[in-house]
Amino acid sequence: MRYTSLLLYVSFVLFTGGCSQVSPKNVDVDEETGHKGYQNGTHCADVEYFNPNTGTRNKYILQVEVSDNKVVKILFGNGGWLDDSHMTPPKLDEDGKCRITSDKGYIYDIQLTGKTCFFTHTIEPEKWPLILASCATSFGMTNGELLEYEKRFEVERTKVISEEMCEKIQTYIASLRKQNELLEAMENGYIQSTYLRKTGDFITCNFVIVKRRNHYYLMLVNDAEKCAMGLMQFDPENKDWQEVVIQVDPQNAEVKMFRVRIFSDGSDLNSMKSLITQYCE
Repeated sequence: MRYTSLLLYVSFVLFTGGCSQVSPKNVDVDEETGHKGYQNGTHCADVEYFNPNTGTRNKYILQVEVSDNKVVKILFGNGGWLDDSHMTPPKLDEDGKCRITSDKGYIYDIQLTGKTCFFTHTIEPEKWPLILASCATSFGMTNGELLEYEKRFEVERTKVISEEMCEKIQTYIASLRKQNELLEAMENGYIQSTYLRKTGDFITCNFVIVKRRNHYYLMLVNDAEKCAMGLMQFDPENKDWQEVVIQVDPQNAEVKMFRVRIFSDGSDLNSMKSLITQYCE
């Protein structure tokens, strides 16, 4: 089956005039419960569309197909439709209302208004362009992020884009933010190397070198275990022993705790490694 989504910012034929009101001929009544049950077939409906991914919404007069008191298909009027291959058909309430959520997360609030739509005339297709700047605003993209996006992909914020592209941009920005958070965490402390030396069961050296904002810290580790690799948050001003948490895997937040003390620091990694050699060998 074919699925065609409503695109609010592209060409779409709108109709005016409205639909006939729901009449007794369009409604079946359950003899046991007395509830309304709308006849199988095509009905006219007011449809309000909402895309939570972009924050866009609009209203349409469309035909829908009803079966067993459920809306099983929305006819978009431009040759496309949404049917039960892309949504779970909802039951109509006694007022002829229901809400459909498609497999893409689009929401359609439906109100049956009659058996047949009477269109007085057809308006020429109108274009509501979705521009990059509007897309960015819809999901809280910062001006800095927008400037970076424009520069990286050589586009201007006034560029007209599709809703599908807007959703892809949102996914891209979410991924970029996670990456930037990781980079910031690495700036606050990222282990460069570890060193553990034993003589029998006796630990003679247990060191770790951490890079923090382009500065290196050589630390003694007060533990029988070799220090884990990963992110380390510590106080660079504290020259005494301190408890630190090492985030081994930022993806699943696996952490380990160690007790460390700053032994030396400097701007050169090799000099820190030389100190380990001098002290341990």
